[in-house]
Amino acid sequence: MTDNITTIGEKISNAVLDNIYQRRSVRNFSDKEVSDEIIKEIIRAGTYAPTAVNKQPWRFVVIKNKQLVEEYDDRAKKAFLAAYKDTEIPEMVRFVQFLSNRQLEYSMERLFSF
Repeated sequence: MTDNITTIGEKISNAVLDNIYQRRSVRNFSDKEVSDEIIKEIIRAGTYAPTAVNKQPWRFVVIKNKQLVEEYDDRAKKAFLAAYKDTEIPEMVRFVQFLSNRQLEYSMERLFSF
């Protein structure tokens, strides 16, 4: 199990750790279509994630139609806002106000600085 772990001085090097530490979130996407082969491989990799009691409750939906994605995005925001419109939890109040902004542009900086 430790065959793929090497030490360099006091540092541990491992491909999994390297990928975790170098992971980045991407919020700007190109219009280039992703092949079904790549999508299937990503989903396959996702099924290797551990689950409680090995229940494996996965359900994957791939939507390639950008207009449909935007429609579901709008519906999800409306449902969330309706569910939490009367909340008194300070963090949720700020988040609801943030999501209520119709000109919302996704950005991690804005998401965590509301």
